[in-house]
Amino acid sequence: MTASTDLERELGPLEWILWLLRINVVQAARISGPLDAAGVRRALDTLQKRHPLLRSKIEVRGRGRVFFAPCDGPIALRDVQSDRVHWMKEAEP
Repeated sequence: MTASTDLERELGPLEWILWLLRINVVQAARISGPLDAAGVRRALDTLQKRHPLLRSKIEVRGRGRVFFAPCDGPIALRDVQSDRVHWMKEAEP
């Protein structure tokens, strides 16, 4: 997966405020039944190919200016095998 250079742009005012406040959005879901980790990996890879901002990172450059910049890495995925794990603990970096 190759990051595109057209992703490079300075954060807008609202994006900058959210970045400054370190606001992250976490989505939790309860899933019953088997879930194929390889299938989830393929789905994340497909989403990342379709949505440019999922192929970007945030960089601070000269004079404190903040930019979206290309990133070639895949979206992180943790496969947790447990039936009683508190989602907030697992969502922590």
